[in-house]
Amino acid sequence: MSPKLSKVLFWVPRIIGILFIPFIMMFSLEVFDEAKNSRELIVGLLIHNTPALILGIVLWTAWKWEWIGSVVFGSLAVGYIWLAWGKFDWTVYALISGPLFLMSILFLIEWIWRKKFRGTGAKIDGQPISKSETQPPTREVLSLLLVGIIALSTSGCATFRSELGGRYEGEEKRNTSKPVSVCFVFSHVHQMVGLDAIPKLQQRHQRVQGFDDIFLDAQRELSNLGTYATYTEESSDVNDPERRARKDSLITVNDYTLKIRIESKKKFSNYFLGTMASVVTATLAPIPYYQYYGVSADLYDHERRLVASYRRDARLAKWVEALLIVAYPFHPEERKKEEVYMDFLHDIFKQIESEGVLK
Repeated sequence: MSPKLSKVLFWVPRIIGILFIPFIMMFSLEVFDEAKNSRELIVGLLIHNTPALILGIVLWTAWKWEWIGSVVFGSLAVGYIWLAWGKFDWTVYALISGPLFLMSILFLIEWIWRKKFRGTGAKIDGQPISKSETQPPTREVLSLLLVGIIALSTSGCATFRSELGGRYEGEEKRNTSKPVSVCFVFSHVHQMVGLDAIPKLQQRHQRVQGFDDIFLDAQRELSNLGTYATYTEESSDVNDPERRARKDSLITVNDYTLKIRIESKKKFSNYFLGTMASVVTATLAPIPYYQYYGVSADLYDHERRLVASYRRDARLAKWVEALLIVAYPFHPEERKKEEVYMDFLHDIFKQIESEGVLK
């Protein structure tokens, strides 16, 4: 190998690593917008920059022992795809796992080349190739990989929810008015903030499981609810005049229309950095993933005039860590999500009932 090519082989993976670490750190800048005080700012920066710190340590170690860089960077690339699969667009995996795979391959090539020419007096970047630095401790490498695979495979999570924001605190009353008919129009939207430009309507399989049962249970709060109809908006409605006509007819024939928009939001930076931190720590460090929920309900009369508006908010925090596998049966994410939806509908319907706006 020519001296020029050997220099290229030496510096390219290291330069990629040097540029990749600040790229990862950029996603921690949102802490400055979210932190309420200096303590939260410092803690947030430490948590968000944990992946960059660990990557820096790995790069520093791989500077001399290329086989370490090849093994660790390759494992991180696979681990990130494994943990984040289905959460992001393919471009995200290319941006994160792509450079990691490239560094892993280049460090592997450099290590093989060093191994081939050890003891021959050959040099790379002006340094002689010694025999000791080309022989990886195979048992230690396999043990490290085994621990990482076990940790990633057995990682558990426990989900906790916040209190309901905007909860109705007024006096509870029963509505004694005559029965009325209501058309319930539901919109389920989701947005990955920082990745999606706008909220997008969810498909049926993306919505919370058992939503129909949750609605049936919550509507009992409305004592004078007579006949009712439901309609769930789909993104395909824009190209389906028949569905739009059906929606309009349901609104026309009922006394009231209650439009309920349920929003779920995740922050791309939180899931991006969280997944990186889970991978580089083999899920041994507890990492929080936040999901924000909100519901807005607008009530219209038969003339399509706005009668009342309601708003509720809540947040789920899913902590991922290997040892939390024992806590998962007691704090599953799906159950907490259903609880949030139940509180949303029950509390809004309770306020509608108490205020007597359906009359």
